[in-house]
Amino acid sequence: GLTNIVLYGLAYTPIKRISPYNTHVGAVVGALPVVIGWTGGGGELMAVEPAVLFSILFAWQFPHFMGIAWKYRKDYKHAGYQMVTRDDPGATRTAYWATCGAWALVTVPFVSYGVGMTSSMFIISSAIPNAALVYSCVQFGRKPSGRTANRVILVGFVYLMVFLGLMFFHSTSKALEMHLNSLRNILRRVGRQLCIHESAILKKPEMCPLPKNQAVVVPQAVSESPSTPPPSHSSSPGDEKK
Repeated sequence: GLTNIVLYGLAYTPIKRISPYNTHVGAVVGALPVVIGWTGGGGELMAVEPAVLFSILFAWQFPHFMGIAWKYRKDYKHAGYQMVTRDDPGATRTAYWATCGAWALVTVPFVSYGVGMTSSMFIISSAIPNAALVYSCVQFGRKPSGRTANRVILVGFVYLMVFLGLMFFHSTSKALEMHLNSLRNILRRVGRQLCIHESAILKKPEMCPLPKNQAVVVPQAVSESPSTPPPSHSSSPGDEKK
């Protein structure tokens, strides 16, 4: 938290008037809160989950803020901010960075599956929101205008909620399984039960094998008490005579 305050106050704020790469620094500042939330909730800092979540928020901010910077480029210029859009009348560089961020997000489901954070179904289900975001950025690059910039902004807002929601429902992370009594996990479990693919692999894990270091967590309906002895099927000679 202290690192983020220092970055925002001593790096991001002054660099706005110095370099057009202030958005890159701001993306770091905007992505760190999810790491703060992860560790504040009891998660480990040196783990794959916060790294993946940080990457999502970092990459998402490029299409989001490039759309905003283009839409309000005149206001930024009058304020003295050195944005990418300042000397980019054709939105060539602006669209480039927006599209780079969108394509970076396309790789996230493959990475999260590879490290055992989500199931393979996340790759399929995230294809639609990923395609929508990439398409909006490409259209903005072809026909830069306030309308196409607005589309990038609006698609980005919806995208983030849908993308993180899909990641949540298709999660196989043991760290996320720790908070079984939270409402978030109840909703995620209900969503996984509604998903035909997820329900199938819970019953038959061999249908869609996970990485070797990650196993499917199958909830147990009733747990047997360790103090209860197993029923005995052996009979004594006296019982046979009876």
